[in-house]
Amino acid sequence: MRARLYERLLGEAWNKVDEPVRRLHGLGSGPCGEGLFAVRGGSFFARALARLLGLLSGGEGVRVCLSVTHAVMGIIYGAMLANLAPTLPGWWRGPTALAAQTGDVPRWLLWSLTLMAAGVTLSGARDLYAALALPRCGWPWETGAEAARRGV
Repeated sequence: MRARLYERLLGEAWNKVDEPVRRLHGLGSGPCGEGLFAVRGGSFFARALARLLGLLSGGEGVRVCLSVTHAVMGIIYGAMLANLAPTLPGWWRGPTALAAQTGDVPRWLLWSLTLMAAGVTLSGARDLYAALALPRCGWPWETGAEAARRGV
């Protein structure tokens, strides 16, 4: 099996990552188009970032695996930024103040979005807890350290 991005970035630390996380990031994120390509050009910033991350340099016959899920996410994010860019100068020149305005938004939508925001906040807090390797941070899975304590 070829080394994935996270394996290359983490090196030996990849083997210390819990199995469910390795499985999730080791398989990629959906259908993957793979082949040998000619990789050329790119901005100075892109080349510097690739070198910093230890990615392959350009050239002929570079093995590339493009995950469809990440490609679609990138296209959607790029479209969102393209639509946001013309609005930013107006925001920059405008007054700075926060004022809650709900307009004609249905109440059920406000509550749904509030609940989703709370879920995202809890998920982020759980990820922070796991990143700090605090007790029972692998829940609902068991971390390697917890398994070792149980003698498994």
